[in-house]
Amino acid sequence: MTHSFGRKVMVGALVISAFSLLGRFSGFLQKLVVAHQFGTGVSADAYTFAFSSIVFTFMIVPHKLLAPFLPLFVERKETQGEPAAWRFTGAVVTLTVTVVAIAVAAGIVAAPWMVRALSNFHSEQTDVLATKLVRIMLPAACFMSLFSLSTLIFNADKRFALPAFAETVNKLLVIVVMVVLCPLLGITGLALAVVAGAVACLAVLVWGLRSKLKFLRLSVDWNDPLLRKFGWLIPPTLASILIAQGRTMIDYWFASGMGAGFASSLGYAKSLTDTLVLLVPFAVGIVIYPFFSDLNVGGDRRKTTDAVMGASRSMALFFIPISVALMVLRVPVVQLAFERGKFGMDSVALTAGPLLYFAAALTALALEIILMRFYFSAQDTMTPAVVGVLCVIVHVGLVITLQGSMQHRSIALATAVSKTLKVAILFFLLKRHLGDLRLGENLAFGAKMVAAAIAMAFIVHASYAALAHGFPTPAAAGKMVTAGFLAMRLAVAAGFGLVAFVGLALALRVREALAMWAYIRRR
Repeated sequence: MTHSFGRKVMVGALVISAFSLLGRFSGFLQKLVVAHQFGTGVSADAYTFAFSSIVFTFMIVPHKLLAPFLPLFVERKETQGEPAAWRFTGAVVTLTVTVVAIAVAAGIVAAPWMVRALSNFHSEQTDVLATKLVRIMLPAACFMSLFSLSTLIFNADKRFALPAFAETVNKLLVIVVMVVLCPLLGITGLALAVVAGAVACLAVLVWGLRSKLKFLRLSVDWNDPLLRKFGWLIPPTLASILIAQGRTMIDYWFASGMGAGFASSLGYAKSLTDTLVLLVPFAVGIVIYPFFSDLNVGGDRRKTTDAVMGASRSMALFFIPISVALMVLRVPVVQLAFERGKFGMDSVALTAGPLLYFAAALTALALEIILMRFYFSAQDTMTPAVVGVLCVIVHVGLVITLQGSMQHRSIALATAVSKTLKVAILFFLLKRHLGDLRLGENLAFGAKMVAAAIAMAFIVHASYAALAHGFPTPAAAGKMVTAGFLAMRLAVAAGFGLVAFVGLALALRVREALAMWAYIRRR
């Protein structure tokens, strides 16, 4: 990765992360409030299933489906000017609103059927509650689809701050409305909060685009060649989305049939790793997308290869130590994050099990974002779709094979294996776009990372065990004191492990580690 490219990406990612840190923390805080009020009971299971398996699907499909819009918007703006780009935008807005509104209306009518088909709850009460929550939350998909399109318009101009701020507003408003309504309406209050948050974040971006809206015309020119090009990119993109969401639906179908608490504990474990992925790789992916698009248009393979390999190795260097620490310290992490109210030690054990494998998948999840952004910037949406089908088959096969012995841990293990496989295949298929994969230096990098990770795991485990023995929590300590001791042991053990990892990476002359160390010393 060149210095100037890396600096631009880092600055942009820092801007997004700075604005979104509060939003991500707020989203995690939402999980804490739900865990405190509802634990891993029927209400939590119903909400986790309703949102993760159905409502989120209605939100994420248009969000990802619109991704190819960004390079096309830039192309039209650069060749024909801003008014022409906004005429193209008006056509996309018209089609998006029409299709999503029809889908939401159909989803509200079909909610009972979807819940019965996609879940395996043993309680009719849970089915009824999940159906109610789906119907309340589905309209949020309309607002979120327009929010996604507005975000792409900002990102095309390399403006990242306001969309990140809008997401923060979303999360904060959800918490505020939830705190006000949940004591009165129970879990229904959380469903209403989801809708309120979606409306709020769209309103922020509409305000930010107010000077441009004069160019917007809600009409469709079916003869527009750019619109037809967009249409050709949609089918493989849609296939990728449906495959990914299909896997999520299947996961919660399996988890819902394992008994009370399995679906919600799977969701709590996933929320820990999702928070980390959304905070850093997601921010980098947003920033790097328009830069990758520029590099692909320029046609310089060497610079493009530098960018892809540099971004990938830097992401691995950042996430491998986080993954190791979370795997080793998973039980105290879950205790510190969730153990309060109705979330007792039984819930901790249920959540820590799948967290081991979700943590193992962290690096692959981060690298997947980088690789997917590159393929989309190259207007290659078919390759990720085909690879996604293969990996979902592997994922489901592993769950079916292992669910009897591993229960919901089989779902997390299948995620780790299938995501790692997907990243490996997508990496090797880069040869068609980049030519040189630089296998020698990447294999050397991987071997050094494995050595540093193993050393870190031993040090983190030994450090935490020594701290737990040397600094036990006082027997009569209150909740705050107990949490303080737990946080201290976690921070110190993870800190020792991180120092060991970084030290070994520097000793092994890992290029990205040396570059980061040099940058820190200059500051």
